[in-house]
Amino acid sequence: MAVSPKIKTIGMLQPGYIPWLGFFEQVHRVDLFVILDDVQYTKGSWRNRHKIRTRDGWQWLTVPVYQKGRSGQLIKNVRIDNTKKWAARHWHCLKENYSQAPYWEHYAPFFERLYRNSWHCLVDLNMEIIYFCLDILCISTEVVLASTLGLDENFQMQHCKMGDVNDRNIFYVNKLGGNRFYEGALGKTFLNPERFQEAGIEIVFQNYSHPVYRQQFKPFIPFLSIVDLLFNQGSDSKQILLEKES
Repeated sequence: MAVSPKIKTIGMLQPGYIPWLGFFEQVHRVDLFVILDDVQYTKGSWRNRHKIRTRDGWQWLTVPVYQKGRSGQLIKNVRIDNTKKWAARHWHCLKENYSQAPYWEHYAPFFERLYRNSWHCLVDLNMEIIYFCLDILCISTEVVLASTLGLDENFQMQHCKMGDVNDRNIFYVNKLGGNRFYEGALGKTFLNPERFQEAGIEIVFQNYSHPVYRQQFKPFIPFLSIVDLLFNQGSDSKQILLEKES
């Protein structure tokens, strides 16, 4: 895949189900965002679940998936367990909790169609939602799936499968022509900035200050799915999403 030579700042993250606001802030802040669908799926993570607001607080919406062995599987290979009838339940939960929200009618048709479709691979479902939200938020960053870049195989060959997460990220940023890496705040716990500096890459960690916006119920609950912001704030969502951008 040809990548624009003007790219400077690179971001990378695993694809989540109806992600939180900070995910979209990360995408907005970079020139190229790589969806890491070729890394190992982690059970009990944001890959297949997120939280929505309810009258009594919040609740999980979880997409059931098949698990393969103790070693897990790559995200791109994770398949949805459609015997659990999860789609109808998720649509019902959204409708029950947001049908009175100001912008329900604007976005409900997309989610109704989404949950009526047959989804087999988790990454396909997640990306359908992510692309829709990026379009609604008018975020034009180039987004690519890591599996389409063919970089992981080259990385494994060069590092003989011994490279760590620092090596992998540095390799990706270099190959994509970047000189700056925008990483989530959690990256501070496992990435070594000195390694990036030695490779000529500036690493910037996200410091996202969550905005307070109008929700249907009080008190305000942060760190919910992006759908909570969209249904409540509509066309103002992007401004609210970025108003406390670091």
